[in-house]
Amino acid sequence: MAHRKAKLPVLGRQLLVDRITVDGMAVAHAADVVGVSRQTAWKWLLRYEAEGETGLEDRSSRPAHSPRALPQAQVEAILATRREHRFGPHRLARGDGQKQVLELSTLPRVENVALAPSQVHQWPQRAARR
Repeated sequence: MAHRKAKLPVLGRQLLVDRITVDGMAVAHAADVVGVSRQTAWKWLLRYEAEGETGLEDRSSRPAHSPRALPQAQVEAILATRREHRFGPHRLARGDGQKQVLELSTLPRVENVALAPSQVHQWPQRAARR
């Protein structure tokens, strides 16, 4: 299954490659026929030549590594502090009040990535007002 923003699904990529390799159509013309750029057509053709049918499958856009990611120990410390003191992201980023310990934009990502969806924002609910 193609990802939701893919211009060509896997079957369309195969059709593009077949038009170039089997029918002998020029890459630029085949790209124009299926509605993609010449560069995209070359990308799929080169992937097909290098990897075969599997080269036409969707690939993950997730980075192979994240060199600036926080160490797991620091992520766990942030989450423990948040659970224990119920601090919001502004107060956690400020740390001890002297200097900013973390970037404010880091904290929501720490929560959303480090915890399972069922664990995010599980604060006790207040009783409803009458």
